[in-house]
Amino acid sequence: MIGVPLPDDYRAFVVADAGRTILEQQYYMPHPKGRWIESINDFFSLAELLRRMPMEIDLRRQGISDHPPGTLPIADNGCGDTVLLSYRDQDFGSVHHAFLEESDADDHWAGVYLPAPTFSEWLNQLGTFSRDEPKAI
Repeated sequence: MIGVPLPDDYRAFVVADAGRTILEQQYYMPHPKGRWIESINDFFSLAELLRRMPMEIDLRRQGISDHPPGTLPIADNGCGDTVLLSYRDQDFGSVHHAFLEESDADDHWAGVYLPAPTFSEWLNQLGTFSRDEPKAI
């Protein structure tokens, strides 16, 4: 549907696990003002992606999508932030965090930050940890 194959690590994970093991897992979301802990509330299964993508593609054609071009929404935190997987040539397979509070209808990359250069590296960052005891990155 998006016109390119998905990254191998992401595709293998979605087929094998469907995201069940990462629900309620946490990761550090980098931000110019510091970093904070984000949680995975909903990881989109393959069935969910197939359900969502026709609508997303239509919105992008109309120029009204909430997500930057060349990205696939793969999870959210339940509060409006979205985890995106890039399928753009320049950063194929990288994982981005779209921070709702900084989004901009005219600049889809506003408020989008890079927690990991690959899906596998993002998965390796996930865990459950105390907000009082930061996890070393």
